[in-house]
Amino acid sequence: MKQILFESFTPEERDTFKEFVPYLSRNPRRIKRIINIYRIVRLLMKMSDLESIQKTIKWIILSEQWPVRCVLIMEKIEKEFQLETGVYNHREASIVEIYDKFKIQLTSGKLPRIVILDAEEELFYKFITSNPILTVDNIFQRCPFSFNLNPAVIEEVHKLQFSAQSGQ
Repeated sequence: MKQILFESFTPEERDTFKEFVPYLSRNPRRIKRIINIYRIVRLLMKMSDLESIQKTIKWIILSEQWPVRCVLIMEKIEKEFQLETGVYNHREASIVEIYDKFKIQLTSGKLPRIVILDAEEELFYKFITSNPILTVDNIFQRCPFSFNLNPAVIEEVHKLQFSAQSGQ
């Protein structure tokens, strides 16, 4: 049986993980999962520069630690691109701009059950406002590699979005 060997992390990758340590969950399984997801993504995605590495690691951390917020962000971007309206329709709009537009939904009482899956909101905001800042374009590039997002979370967010739109 052929064994898959993963290459060691480059100094840039190690430095990026070290830089993001303050934002990481203290759950060892979650950290191991983030590292393993990154190991797979780096095999699938071409990353030729430090910024690309940093943004990829950042997106993996975001989608693993804050899956509900990431799904909401992806939903908002997709909807605005389909409608060709809004701030998310600009590929250079930042994740901070997107989140600022809808974060009130997360505190309005509409999503309390599902939001408990996310790590701390304050830590999330500090992380998305730290460098490098992700843009709509960066998120589009990394969405195909967001296979760690739980389908049940995605479905629940879809239901909540639909019920909010239909006024239920």
